[in-house]
Amino acid sequence: LFSGELEQARFHLERARALNSSDTRALAYLSRYDVFTGNSERAIERVNEALRYNPYGKYYFFLVPAYYVAHRYDDAIQVLSNIKNPAAIMLCWAAAAHAQAGDVKNARDAVQRFIAIAETNLNSTGSPIPRSWIEFIAQRFQAKREEDRNHFQDGLRKAGVPE
Repeated sequence: LFSGELEQARFHLERARALNSSDTRALAYLSRYDVFTGNSERAIERVNEALRYNPYGKYYFFLVPAYYVAHRYDDAIQVLSNIKNPAAIMLCWAAAAHAQAGDVKNARDAVQRFIAIAETNLNSTGSPIPRSWIEFIAQRFQAKREEDRNHFQDGLRKAGVPE
């Protein structure tokens, strides 16, 4: 899924669902496939189904990109507010969602937190600091539709992510 082999990933995830129709991980990752292919409403349905099967599962973070792609920024922000110690990439979604919702202060705070964490992680592995943070982040969002990629990058730019 994350290597860009979306159809191969879909095949394997649907096969997992055929073998175990209540496989919450398969549902969660199918939701990511749906986001990558522009079907954010289906993604939201899948995550909610996974949470019905396992209300204690940590699948809420899968809702954030789905809500963002669906232009439901307040919903994305609400989910993010309930995630303690979000992964660095979630801070990018937070920055973009806050920026699109007009909350520039929280957007910029999320950007600063993301860059601090990312620089620490990159330095600890001896990896170079990217020349363009927008490009670095965008490479991690494998959306097929250009409009979805542009929408995410627009939010990141509004949030003040360095080019």
